[in-house]
Amino acid sequence: MCLLKRHSLPRAAKDRLVYLTDEALEITRRQMLAYPEGTIFRNSNGKPWTTDAINCGFLAVQMRMGKEQMAIREEMISDEDIAAFIPTLEKTM
Repeated sequence: MCLLKRHSLPRAAKDRLVYLTDEALEITRRQMLAYPEGTIFRNSNGKPWTTDAINCGFLAVQMRMGKEQMAIREEMISDEDIAAFIPTLEKTM
């Protein structure tokens, strides 16, 4: 369990309680030791993650999950089809 204090969440009206798995809690503790001040989750350059970077990461996971589900259903989509589809997507805010 992790308590996010109101002051660390600019738009939040209240403190937020977040339940974590044991693995997520261990990762969080390691990051807190590595970065005792400021943002604990950072990129390979030591800069805090941006909302766009987090969104891109989730989209990548969703794509991989979709490919796995298609393989289970014995449906196939080529990387070329995906590459052609990506430019048609609208940018997220």
